[in-house]
Amino acid sequence: MEFDRREIKRNRWFYLIEFAIDIAVILFAYWAGFRLHRVELFWGEVPSEVWESLFYICLIAAIIFTVFKPYKCGITPYFETLINLLVAIFFIALVAVFLDYAIKGVGIYRRTVFYALLVQTPIFIVIKYIMIKLHAFFVKPNDSIIIADSLEEAGELALDLIDSQSNMIKIKYLASQNTDNFESYLVKAQQVFFSPSCTNEVKTRLIEYCAANNIDCAVVPSFKEIIVNSGQLNNANDTLLLNMNIKHDIESRFIKRTMDIVISGVGLIVLLPLLLVTALLIRIQDGGKAIYSQERLTKRNKKFSIYKFRTMIENAEEGTGAVLASADDKRITKLGKFLRMTRIDEIPQLLNVLKGDMSLVGPRPERPDLVSEIIKDTPEFSYRTIVKAGLTGLAQIKGRYNTDFRNKLLFDLYYVNNFSLLLDLKIMFNTILVIFTPSASEGYSKTDETESCFNRIKKRGYEVEHTDGCVILNKD
Repeated sequence: MEFDRREIKRNRWFYLIEFAIDIAVILFAYWAGFRLHRVELFWGEVPSEVWESLFYICLIAAIIFTVFKPYKCGITPYFETLINLLVAIFFIALVAVFLDYAIKGVGIYRRTVFYALLVQTPIFIVIKYIMIKLHAFFVKPNDSIIIADSLEEAGELALDLIDSQSNMIKIKYLASQNTDNFESYLVKAQQVFFSPSCTNEVKTRLIEYCAANNIDCAVVPSFKEIIVNSGQLNNANDTLLLNMNIKHDIESRFIKRTMDIVISGVGLIVLLPLLLVTALLIRIQDGGKAIYSQERLTKRNKKFSIYKFRTMIENAEEGTGAVLASADDKRITKLGKFLRMTRIDEIPQLLNVLKGDMSLVGPRPERPDLVSEIIKDTPEFSYRTIVKAGLTGLAQIKGRYNTDFRNKLLFDLYYVNNFSLLLDLKIMFNTILVIFTPSASEGYSKTDETESCFNRIKKRGYEVEHTDGCVILNKD
């Protein structure tokens, strides 16, 4: 595979404009905050020390925005952009207050910061919505190619990318690595996706080609690739090493456990009226138990009893055994569907968190009998229990209830290998959004299992053209 070097149009100009607008909003908000705090400045001239303070705030904002990237609204969905933004402006406010103590004469008082937050929050909510609309209008996605071991596998990945509804992905070509001429389609694309089934030789050449031409590329990783990607840089003399031992330091574990105790304890107190009403409604519905417990696995495969509100008829698995709930499962009660959709059925697990069986964030606990079956085909599944099971996790905010367990496993393994308190906070923030996303709580669906992936792509408004061992997609 030999390719000529290409020049790819990046369309990065939009993010520079958005970044500048974000800084301008921060500048205006804190300028307004100073004036609202110090009424004597409201109509008069602003002193030079205030402008100096505003300069510091803009500098802080530029650094924090670079870390959290809330200005890339064309890549991330609107609500996720707002979450990143809210976290960013909280840190800006925190550092601004700290500066008042650290640097004499700066004068960024807490009330100034409070007023600034009141001003900037509604402005950002409107601005980000407008920026996403403008991005969709002015910045068009480049053609993408998906390469897999077979066209069917490429089609399945295409469905996931199409359903993600990303404004920056336009699937145009599907190719098999076993097709002799897939390179002729590769040179037409400006974005490359490839599956873990591609051979190491093909992966290496694709990565080299994308790196040489500054092309975005993405791979569905294997377990080995997640481990290697999470390695910590080290060296032996002049030899580069990657340490791949999964170690969570004692300080992080202590803070994580403290957060678990405080948040779960406060949550149980605040949500007590909701818990009592829910339990009463379940009892009224059919007279059965409101809470049921089930054996699950947590850290080091330790067994524990998980608590949930009952959403199915009593003794639902008496005749079926342990099976996953489907989207149209007749065992789920009417009230149970609502509890699942709103995730109210999961609230009793705060007791498990308080007891120490679970953490707020971690891989969801699975049943021992299901795990034993899964491990036969997927041994990597056992690595999820290196950390405590969680009330929510990366797989829950990135996937849906009916997401394939192998895809959930990759998210869980990524979390295990990349654990940080900052990642925990982002997952907790995003979990709030998931609660208000009905599709995220849908059960496992078998409807599409026997239908061709290409027929499903057609149903999403695409024309499918088979040519020379590849597939070309055109949006209607």
